[in-house]
Amino acid sequence: MPKLKSFYITFTNTNGVCFAGRELGGAVVLDLASRYKMKALRLRFRGYALVHWTEHHSSGQGKSKRTVTKHYTGEELYFDHTVVLFASTNDQCETIDVGQHKFPFEFHVPSTCPTSYEGTWGRIRYEAVATIEKMFGVGHSTISGFTVLSHFDLNEDPRARESTTAENEMSLCCLCCKSGPITASLFLDCVGFVPGERIPIRAEILNQSNRKIAGMTASLQMIVKYYAVKKVRTHTNIIASVTKSDFTSAKSKLVTWSGDKLVVPAVPPSFVSGCHIVDISYVLELIVNPAGPSFNLPVRMEVIVGTKPLKESWNTQGKSNDRLNRTPDQIETDDAKYLENNGAHPTGKHTNADQVNTREIKDEMGSTSNEQMVFGECILGSADLVDNDEFEEIPGPVNFTPMYPYYSLTNNQSSFDRSPNKH
Repeated sequence: MPKLKSFYITFTNTNGVCFAGRELGGAVVLDLASRYKMKALRLRFRGYALVHWTEHHSSGQGKSKRTVTKHYTGEELYFDHTVVLFASTNDQCETIDVGQHKFPFEFHVPSTCPTSYEGTWGRIRYEAVATIEKMFGVGHSTISGFTVLSHFDLNEDPRARESTTAENEMSLCCLCCKSGPITASLFLDCVGFVPGERIPIRAEILNQSNRKIAGMTASLQMIVKYYAVKKVRTHTNIIASVTKSDFTSAKSKLVTWSGDKLVVPAVPPSFVSGCHIVDISYVLELIVNPAGPSFNLPVRMEVIVGTKPLKESWNTQGKSNDRLNRTPDQIETDDAKYLENNGAHPTGKHTNADQVNTREIKDEMGSTSNEQMVFGECILGSADLVDNDEFEEIPGPVNFTPMYPYYSLTNNQSSFDRSPNKH
C-alpha cells in the first residue's frame, strides 16, 4: 500500500472562484496511510496568458521545395509566487504521522488580472501547484486550477443600454432575370446581457424578390482573437442558436420573426480587460435563407456580455423602461482579414452551478444580483492542466473548467446545441 493515500489542493472560495483583487484561500491536503518523510512542502501560484498555433508554409521550387512549420506564440505573466507551507527544522527530512494533514494558505490575486479563459489557440490560466520535497529531489506534485474573474458591471458601460438596428440587403438572379432585393433588419432594445439572460429575436424581412423565405437562423457567436508576434488569428464559436421555418407570412412581402429567444450560456465577459493577447467579443447573427438556389443573407450586430446585469433605467419621459429593467426572468475590423470562421459548435458541460451565498460575492456583485446569481461551468468545456512537458511528474489528465456568473432562469433551458467537443 502506498504511504501517500491522497495529495490535493482544496479552495475555500465558492467553486474555486476568486475575483481579481481579492484573496484566494484554501489548503493543501495530505492523507497518509503510514508515516511519511518529507523535507518541505511548497505551493506555487501562477497566472499567465499564452497563445500558440502552427502554420505550414512552402519554400523553394522543384526538387528543393519543402514544407516548413512555423510557430506563432504570445505570452503574458500576471504572477508567479511560491510559498513554503512546511519545512523541516534542519537539512534532514521530518517524519509526518499517519492520517490527514491540512496546510492552509491564502494568496492575494492582483487586481489587474484578466478573467480566466480556455480556448482553441490560447488560454488565460490560473493554477496552484503543490510540491513535496524529499531529501533528494521532488517526491510528489499535484496541480489545481482556479477561476479568476475581472468584474464587468454592464451599468458602468453606457453602450450596454443602447438600442440598435442592423440591416443588410441582397438581390437574387434567376437566369437572365434579376428580381427585386431582399432586405433584412435585426432589432435589439439594448445590447448588454449577462449569462442566463435571454436575447429576444426580432427581425423583419422585406421581400421584393420572386422567392419566398424558406427559413431563418439566429445565432449568438463568441469571437476570440489571439495575438501572436506579427500575427492575429480568430476563432468563432456558435454558443447558442435557434431556427425558424414555419412562417405564416412566408409568401408575403413583409416577413417577421419575434417571440423566440437565445439564452446566453456560461461564458467569459466581453473584452477581457487586462489581457493584450486574447480578446473576446460577441455577435448576434441572423441568416435569411431564400428558397431555391441562392446565397444566404447575413445580418450581424455586436452584443456585450457582462458579469452584472443592467439595473432599472428611465426613459426621457420619466417612465420605467421595462425592457431595460431586465431581471433574468423578465427579459424578452482592422484585423478582420485574419478571421477564420469555422462555424464549429463548442460543447462541454452545460451550467452546473452551486448557489452562491458568500460575503465575498455579495460585496463584489451587489446584493440585488446575488440572490439569482450562480456560478456555471463554461459551456466550451474543460482543458487539461498537464498538457505540456512542465508537469511530467503529475499523472494526467487533470481537467479544469472555468466558472462564470450565471443568472438562473425559471423553466428556461439553453438553446445551445450540444454536439461533439470542439472549441
